[in-house]
Amino acid sequence: MSSRCVAVGVAVALLCAASAPCQTVTFSSTTYPYNLWNEQAGPNGTVRADLNGDGREDFVTVNGDGFASNCTGSFTVTLSTGDGKYAAPVCYTLPSGNATLFAAGDFYNNGLLDVAVVNDQGTLFIYRNNGTGTLTITNSFELEGVPSGMVAADVNHDGITDLVYDLADPNGGTSNSLFTLLGVGQGAFKDGPGTAFTMNKEPAWALYVGDFDNDGHTDILVEGASEVEDEILYGNGEGAFTAGPIVGGTAPKYTAYAAFDIDSDGTMDLIGAPFTGNPEGANTYYNTLDIEWGHSNRTLTSQTVTLKNCTASGAPPVVADFNGDGKNDILVVEASDCRGDGPYTLNVMLGNGSGAFQPEQVVYSSSDWIAEWHVMRASQSSKPDVTLWQAQLVDGNEIASQEELVLVNTTSGGFPSCTAPNFSSTGIKEPLRRCLILQRRWDFR
Repeated sequence: MSSRCVAVGVAVALLCAASAPCQTVTFSSTTYPYNLWNEQAGPNGTVRADLNGDGREDFVTVNGDGFASNCTGSFTVTLSTGDGKYAAPVCYTLPSGNATLFAAGDFYNNGLLDVAVVNDQGTLFIYRNNGTGTLTITNSFELEGVPSGMVAADVNHDGITDLVYDLADPNGGTSNSLFTLLGVGQGAFKDGPGTAFTMNKEPAWALYVGDFDNDGHTDILVEGASEVEDEILYGNGEGAFTAGPIVGGTAPKYTAYAAFDIDSDGTMDLIGAPFTGNPEGANTYYNTLDIEWGHSNRTLTSQTVTLKNCTASGAPPVVADFNGDGKNDILVVEASDCRGDGPYTLNVMLGNGSGAFQPEQVVYSSSDWIAEWHVMRASQSSKPDVTLWQAQLVDGNEIASQEELVLVNTTSGGFPSCTAPNFSSTGIKEPLRRCLILQRRWDFR
């Protein structure tokens, strides 16, 4: 495998000295042979949730597609064994079809996270968690079709986790449907409202949860099939949604967005990395990021953030408070040639507040292609950690030697003394304690 390192030290110190005062962000790293999460499964084809109750997030992901699980079955569960440490994957076989989508939620209302699994035939299976991360299938339901995306959230504020899924236009058009399954406890659901919506240019795909207008209701971000067009659907608190702004998907520059509450004002924002697509794969990338600030009046305001180098893929940045100063920071991968070629650096831009960010600190570097990264809780501290996927590119486009890393945050700072609680999709409107903010607002991808 090509060289890589966790990069700290003199270069970062000089950068901080030459600009506004900043703190060095550090991580320790553990490498895994592509058996934590399946990068090829799509955004809703993997979930991260604490299934065994140890305060660290575990992985549930689609098996297959070259995923190095070393076992058969339709999906795998990989449980944490320590800070940044994981056991071998455990495989599960569905009664029928192949697993495509997952959502984690407390479907039995007992404080434990269960897993909802959808197969490629449109059947929903509910797997009950025994508290140690062992799953047992308990219920199944036939959906209105084969979903493209699925998320769990308490959309009607009754304290019971619900499910929301979308059906893309079967003809490949722009007319799509959103369906709500309202949880009634004991792993059962009843049909909730349906919502029709239209995107500008493509069918709907993955779904993400957030509150984009700060009204306390669950909203949905819909990602288009090409991952460069997104639409916000505003929830009414009862399971129905109203179509909102559409962003991205405009040639010649496209932008893939992720949803975060960047300024911690209770309203979700979008952050993305612009690129110019090329059918032959030689995309052009830019030294800018785009932030779309959300507002309570259901509008978006744009801001451009300038980078030292160009981004290295169409994957959007992620956001979290990596140094514990109470202000969210940006984590982004960059390369110098603006064509997606390495060497690659994983960089943190510390937030100053009010939409301003300090110059990049390099926290990890590699000659391998880094194409996807996520914020997670891999340790029992309240610090945000990171997992990333990397691989060698052979002859420019063939992927080889895939690996995944877990980067545990070792930064000293004013992080909350409490351990971030287990994820629970009990609705958006909750007490804004910092630990809840940490575990709910890190990474909706």
